[in-house]
Amino acid sequence: MEITIQNINDFFTQSTKELHKIISDQKFLQTVTNELKIAGIDLLKKTITLSINNSFISKQFSQSYLKSFNNLFNEICGENFILSFIENDKQNHNISSFDLCDNIKFDSLVSGKFNEEAIHCGKLMVDKKWPVLLIFGDAGTGKTTLLNAIATEYLEKWNTNKAILIDAGELGQKIFNASHSGTSVQKIKNKLLENDLILIDGIEYFCKKPILINIVDEIIRVSKSNKKNIVFSSKTPLNEIKKKDRTLYSLINGEMNCIISLTHLNDKKRFIVNVIKQQNFDIQLTDDALQYLANQNFDGNLNSLNILIQRVGVFPKQNNNTLLGKQDVENLTEVVKNDKYSCTATIETICKYYDMQYHDVTSKSRIKDIVFVRSICMYILYEKFNLSLKKIGNFFNNRSHSTIKHSISKVKTLKKKDNKVSLKLKELENLF
Repeated sequence: MEITIQNINDFFTQSTKELHKIISDQKFLQTVTNELKIAGIDLLKKTITLSINNSFISKQFSQSYLKSFNNLFNEICGENFILSFIENDKQNHNISSFDLCDNIKFDSLVSGKFNEEAIHCGKLMVDKKWPVLLIFGDAGTGKTTLLNAIATEYLEKWNTNKAILIDAGELGQKIFNASHSGTSVQKIKNKLLENDLILIDGIEYFCKKPILINIVDEIIRVSKSNKKNIVFSSKTPLNEIKKKDRTLYSLINGEMNCIISLTHLNDKKRFIVNVIKQQNFDIQLTDDALQYLANQNFDGNLNSLNILIQRVGVFPKQNNNTLLGKQDVENLTEVVKNDKYSCTATIETICKYYDMQYHDVTSKSRIKDIVFVRSICMYILYEKFNLSLKKIGNFFNNRSHSTIKHSISKVKTLKKKDNKVSLKLKELENLF
């Protein structure tokens, strides 16, 4: 059974009804039963935060009964959650965001007719020419990268650090947790609105979710009245949002918007050539090889096309051949189109490097060494092959994009701080 927030609340209710098994003092039992509440749920990390208004009761429960209650809860839900304890007045309303990559700027983007309008709109947003911008485009067309470039340029131009780039699903879960645990949604809104620039990636997630749509309404109004700026991205076109949720559509319709669409053959050719140039790949493509590559049907998804380009780029390392013809590219295309093969081979190579078993690294194990190697695999798949977060998650027990993002971010941090990790990553990256 898939674990959801509603399941957790049901399991929690069942668990509190069983408290008499671990608490013999009837008066204390009654107090705890009435006061014990869920303050926060993180399904990705499998953690649940509990709260009790009375600090004395919460301290006593935490010291004497929390471990037993944790075991009781896990027996009922059949999962391995970690329950922790805080007082209501100490709850954390911080909003986590993507790590901004300060090396991503407008001039570092792969550009062409497919995204020149979107880049132009991004530059106007940095200049504060309008308060709200919507960027539409299919999965993998570079929306998140463009958001990052807008944030980087904005922070630099206006000499501020008040910007947040956040995934709509992650924000939605934060709001949902707060609303279902009796904590203040307004505090989360206020935390969001502390920023001069707010970038929300994947606004289509808000469709049919009234509490989230209300937040969109508020941050748009506040942004306009306080001269703040907000950028939304969506893989769902505006006309499709209209069909799914007219309320959300009415809020964003009429705001400045642009579309990223990689459909024309010449755009694809320019994109391929620019990526090869920017990545400093020591290769040349014959005209028929470039034509073949650009004609591949990836449904406009830059991530999929990027994977193929990366494989083409590392081809000389394996074959000592810098001039690639159509047959070379055809052979590589067959490998890349079979994502299961290419990803599995990559994960297996990394596992061998660290002397780990493939089935352990792709399992749900939380053993520290296994988690580390798993994070390295996710990082390599993302950085070297440009796989989408969703596709990466599919190879690790369908882990969510938020979990993948968090793992990749940890590796990036380690790479900067730990020379040993940095050197090993360089060795690994040279293998692919």
